[in-house]
Amino acid sequence: MSIKHVGKIALFLAGLLFCLSYLNQLFKPSWYEWNNYDTINGFYKEPHDSIETLFLGTSVVVSGISPMELYDAYGICSYNLGTEGQPMLSSYYWLEEAYRLHSGSLRTVVLDISSLRRSSDLSFYRKAIDGMKLSPVKIRAVQAYVDDPSEVLSYLLPLSSYHTRWGSLTTQDFISSEHADKDYMRGYYFRSELALEETSNILDRIPTYALDTSAPQTKFDTEALYYLKQIIDFCQEHELQLILIKAPMIADWTSSAHNAVQAIADEYELEYFDFSFDPLLSEIGYNAATDSFDIGHMNYYGAKKLTLWLGQYLVDHCGATDVRGMPHYAYLEQQLQDYHENVSDYISLLALTDPVDYITQLCQNEDYTIFIMAKDEASFALTEEQRAAFRQLGLEQLSELGYQDSYLGIIDAGTVLYDQLQTPTPDVASAGNSGEKVNDLEAITPEDFNVTNEATSSSLYFSGALRDGAIYSIESGGFPDGNVASCVIESQEYAANLRGLNIVVYNNATHQVVDSAVFDTYLSSLRDSGDKLLALETALEEGTNYQQLSSELQTLYLYNILCDISRSNPSNGASMLDFIEQFNQNDDIVLVFSSTAADEFSLDESTRAMLAQVGLIDESVLAAS
Repeated sequence: MSIKHVGKIALFLAGLLFCLSYLNQLFKPSWYEWNNYDTINGFYKEPHDSIETLFLGTSVVVSGISPMELYDAYGICSYNLGTEGQPMLSSYYWLEEAYRLHSGSLRTVVLDISSLRRSSDLSFYRKAIDGMKLSPVKIRAVQAYVDDPSEVLSYLLPLSSYHTRWGSLTTQDFISSEHADKDYMRGYYFRSELALEETSNILDRIPTYALDTSAPQTKFDTEALYYLKQIIDFCQEHELQLILIKAPMIADWTSSAHNAVQAIADEYELEYFDFSFDPLLSEIGYNAATDSFDIGHMNYYGAKKLTLWLGQYLVDHCGATDVRGMPHYAYLEQQLQDYHENVSDYISLLALTDPVDYITQLCQNEDYTIFIMAKDEASFALTEEQRAAFRQLGLEQLSELGYQDSYLGIIDAGTVLYDQLQTPTPDVASAGNSGEKVNDLEAITPEDFNVTNEATSSSLYFSGALRDGAIYSIESGGFPDGNVASCVIESQEYAANLRGLNIVVYNNATHQVVDSAVFDTYLSSLRDSGDKLLALETALEEGTNYQQLSSELQTLYLYNILCDISRSNPSNGASMLDFIEQFNQNDDIVLVFSSTAADEFSLDESTRAMLAQVGLIDESVLAAS
């Protein structure tokens, strides 16, 4: 065979491999949620022998530990290799993979033990392992969790498993090649929402701070225990320091589970830190209402508290290296800059209370498209200074916003693209009124007010395409004109649809909505800071009483009282008397009680005595009837 033919065959094979590689990536689900895509892709971009501390575990680790905060505060080079629902089997093989690439630098492994409690769904194995590069480690991992040997190939080559997805491919699958990589997250999944805002029954989700060391030990999943032992053995064999942790998780982690893990840690002489109970829960200052986005998973505020605590421990007890200034780690400085631009600066944005300051800061980021929609009544509390500032920004129509007006605005890369105001539709009730003698009962006929078909509401509407091709539509209606604020991007609603100025911010580089904010400019010219704990603390220091607080801060105030009661009653939680007395000391709070017919049977004599103590039950009815 001639050299020419060999060259053609080689070229053909190279092209075929390229096509197969592309199709493997195309047909494999992108799994952007929980940062799986960026976590694994970013990991393989790391220079070899650079990672010193490795974090492994489920989604509570993904959302709870930020390696860039560690680097910023302590100079530690770490990586978060947690994945959604990560089985302990997957944690073990990712440990092997990390050691394969970073054996010269890896010293500490921090493992969250949440997955010990249950066996995992197949999808969690796939989300954890599919992105791993083909190597002996991946082959062993697939062989470990695939029961049928004939299916091993389908797990090693995603194309053979996902080729049936052809009919369900979406735009998101094709833009993965254009996806703005978030290497600066280093495996961390950033969320800024608060459970205080997202959880309807937040006052029912109070931590049990006290640990019951006498509770019987939970029996864990057999496979999970086996791979935990494999992780322990691997770390001992390779002289890696292993630390077990349990990230804060309210009402989903028990004393029995803690005691079972503690027994394992004691047996193998491992450090175990459980942040779901005191003293650590209080030590890091964790508040589930403001430090999580769904009670079970930390947001940025909670993640920073946990991360900084662990960082100090790594420095004090694990000999963590400060790599800042070392040539081998120069790339981390660019990642830190990107992290500040995309995370830290955004958090500072949430702290802004004035809509003018908020929009002005957004305009500094050329990747942002800003949608502004007025709903209900959004003008009453706007100050003349704010109106002048809107004009300065080029939002002339917004500066003229009047009572119950509809308004739509679009700013792209700091430039105003759309600025439209609509005054309310004439009041329906007055549309057919002659105005001559409105209170003349004898003169009024049905024709004077039955005008439903003559005057209808009409909201303001606009649609178009974003720079990345995503289709959007926005709508605004003052109270008489639909009473709506809507921002739909690629068929998904993002506007909060609440009274005032609703603002949605889209990042054209990452193809994601980065914020959806509301300024109730009917009630106040300012909103609460995004740091609700700080906002409440500031308001109370300024002498603001309970009634003057926003509804969210009122809820947080009550939540904090309930937490204090639970914390101060380590044996039985909050007793009824503790609960009543805590609130009864505050002149701004009114306690309302109700009972059912069956309550008399559940009130024992001691409880009745307590109620009588605060004047709620007359002595004559202490005995059950």
